[in-house]
Amino acid sequence: MTMVTKSRKPIRKDYLYERWINNKSLGVYSDLLPAHSHEVWKLDQKAETLAVRIALFDKCQSRLGATLGKKNREILKLKWFIGCTTTATAIYSKDIRHTSPSIVLLEEAGEILEAHMLTAMTPETKHLILIGDHQQLRPKINNYSLSTEKGDGYNLNASLFERLI
Repeated sequence: MTMVTKSRKPIRKDYLYERWINNKSLGVYSDLLPAHSHEVWKLDQKAETLAVRIALFDKCQSRLGATLGKKNREILKLKWFIGCTTTATAIYSKDIRHTSPSIVLLEEAGEILEAHMLTAMTPETKHLILIGDHQQLRPKINNYSLSTEKGDGYNLNASLFERLI
């Protein structure tokens, strides 16, 4: 099934955007969209300047992030021990990589996917210490077809400890 305009031309993905930019009505969507969504349509082209301002904000945010990152790196370089979750390791990977830790210790490692372990490592990592056991909770994955239970051999939810045993 394909939606068409009154002139029987297929509606493109950017149909509504094009109509809004050109100050046209909702067209074929007039009766299909709920009444409360028509308020958005009343916005004028000032929204375009919003996009420009958002881009400028993103640029400023990047510059601020670079400045703060530099300061964070200086602080982290002075530390003997840095502790964080694997999620934080992924978020602050640039800062952590800059500190070049030679030893990485991962607690509850039986619940961590190998990909998350890799985010904690840097090229300078000499020792990876994994604390856990093969009877811990397994790593969580969102795709049953890649699980041990499916039996196709992918076994992404098997921990490294299970693989070793």
